[in-house]
Amino acid sequence: MPAVFDPFEALTEGSPVIWDDYADNVSTLFTIERGDTQAAFDAADLILDDVYATSRMYHAYLEPIGVIAHYVDGVHVLHVPSHIPYRARQTYSTALGLSLDKVRLVVPPIGGSFGAKYEMNTPLIAALLSRKAGVPVRILFGRDEDAAYHRPRPPFVIRNRIAVRADGIFLGRDVDVVGIAGARTYWSPATVATAVHRPDSLYNFQAMTGRGRLVYTNESPTTAMRGFGNAEALFGIEQMIDEIAEKLDIDPVEMRRRNIVHEGETSLHGWYISSSKLPACIDRVTEMSDFADRRQTKPPTTAGERAGKLRGMGIALGHHVSGYRPILPDYDGSSAILRLGPDGSIQLYVGEPDVGQGHVTVMAQLAADELGVTPADIQVQGIDSAFSPAAVGTLASRAATMAGMATLEAAADARRKLVAFAAEQWRVPESAVSWSSGTLTDTTGINEPFTLRQALHRYGVVNCGLPLLAQGVHHPKTVMPDATKWIGIPSVVRRRGDHRPRITNRRDRTASGGALIPPWGNRSDDPSSGCCVGGCYAFSRRSRRAARRAVDRNQSLRRTPACLRNA
Repeated sequence: MPAVFDPFEALTEGSPVIWDDYADNVSTLFTIERGDTQAAFDAADLILDDVYATSRMYHAYLEPIGVIAHYVDGVHVLHVPSHIPYRARQTYSTALGLSLDKVRLVVPPIGGSFGAKYEMNTPLIAALLSRKAGVPVRILFGRDEDAAYHRPRPPFVIRNRIAVRADGIFLGRDVDVVGIAGARTYWSPATVATAVHRPDSLYNFQAMTGRGRLVYTNESPTTAMRGFGNAEALFGIEQMIDEIAEKLDIDPVEMRRRNIVHEGETSLHGWYISSSKLPACIDRVTEMSDFADRRQTKPPTTAGERAGKLRGMGIALGHHVSGYRPILPDYDGSSAILRLGPDGSIQLYVGEPDVGQGHVTVMAQLAADELGVTPADIQVQGIDSAFSPAAVGTLASRAATMAGMATLEAAADARRKLVAFAAEQWRVPESAVSWSSGTLTDTTGINEPFTLRQALHRYGVVNCGLPLLAQGVHHPKTVMPDATKWIGIPSVVRRRGDHRPRITNRRDRTASGGALIPPWGNRSDDPSSGCCVGGCYAFSRRSRRAARRAVDRNQSLRRTPACLRNA
């Protein structure tokens, strides 16, 4: 049987057809147009046209994929390392032909994902085997099996044309993105769409046309990875901006300042930027790095000067979403539940799993500060659909912000309920009850104070053993995902004759004022992967859905064959 592995070969007439329903081998087509791009290019003083390619990449998380399935009393109990558990539960229940209440999803501690563990086929295989065999089933991959089975980041070939005025102002952009879907589609359709349009909310290109094609080939299916195509797109854009600055004799920092989308502006695709401190971030990071002075250093001219290590310096901006609602359109923000037991225990339930980044610690700290206890007193529970609130999940830098705000609301609700309970027990107005460092005090001086533990014990006695339950909901009031922006200036060192640069001395800056050097940064040799590393975040709370024309020509949902559904 003939096979095809090159996406451009797959697009040519007469190439082997992977799926009969898609004779052109295009699984997903994304097109978008804003403004008069042709007029922009006609008016340009400079047009830069270049092609950039990014590689297929294995996510290389610490923990290979492993699942446990148990069929109990007509319910599939699935232990799955998914960081979008509610969406995954919906997918699995549909694939199994069951109502949602017949699938219980439990999330164990996750040893990293980087986008690979959204939804997986493995839980469905384990579920069917468990139902047929009548015993729990575990499927655990070794590292070599995980690497062979996993769905990598899709490789892209991106052609960008940028029209510029002589003063460095962008007039328009035209982009064509071709990516590999592999034999099926998973989360890669969203990555090709992102690669087409996301840079236009960082820079004001004024007009743009874009096309993205995800192409079937006889290879393993691809999926999302860190940034959903944003890093890959900016990998080329940022290098082109440097080339434009050099051709127009404009400082590369100034070139970027002249074209970024500012606070209070609406981007080309309708994203309203309500808050952005990106200009201040640019100023601070260039100051921290001595960017201007170090760029004045003369390049090596003699053989002796060129021997050994060659040093270079560059600047790159970037942006990404936060709180990505389209993953689960019915849920925008987050919710939290606090269970305060008569024994003094405090348990917190949120819907966002910790994938190794440590937001469980953040939740414990937030709840502890509000309740006047130590973080060690807060037991942040693992995700279990039988108890945890539903949520979008952990992705797009949303967990600490969304679940954190919900946690604060839940803790505030607990305080209000405890104050009301103390007032009832003391027979005083609620206004006479004060709360300080986890202690309830009767300001009239008639009653002895309650510590938090004493109050919870008393609450349980009065309510026949019931715990105090508190809830919190955070509504960010967004229509589309929030935008975040980051900037990083790496010093690049390479040995002469070595094509692989080594990034040293990274200087990143966050809008909150602290330097951010993430320990989880992707350190591969693919230059685009460096875009995933770094801080300098400024937040936008409002955005509007970009009117766009998208055609998803394949379903990512994996339906189980009827013969297995009936097993």
